[in-house]
Amino acid sequence: MITVKGKKIVMNKGDYGLPIIFNLYGPLLQNGDVAKFIIGDIIEKEYELSENDGKFSFVFSLTESESAKLTDDYYTYSVKAYRNGEYLDTLRDDEDFELI
Repeated sequence: MITVKGKKIVMNKGDYGLPIIFNLYGPLLQNGDVAKFIIGDIIEKEYELSENDGKFSFVFSLTESESAKLTDDYYTYSVKAYRNGEYLDTLRDDEDFELI
């Protein structure tokens, strides 16, 4: 099970493949920009952003091997935006990511 409470993500240890849709807003964002989703110093995933009604979105999920790397109870996550490999903005920074 994976749930989102505000900006906090809560996931059962060992879960994987469960999607979370992130809708992002920002004046700098464009279709095709890349969002890097970072959990601590352990996982970094890239997603191409797609626009829908003025929102830019991506679907986050972990693979089984990525999920197995998360062994502690508490992490933080960040989402950073890039265009053509150049940093644009930090969209989420040090938000709670909890394993139960």
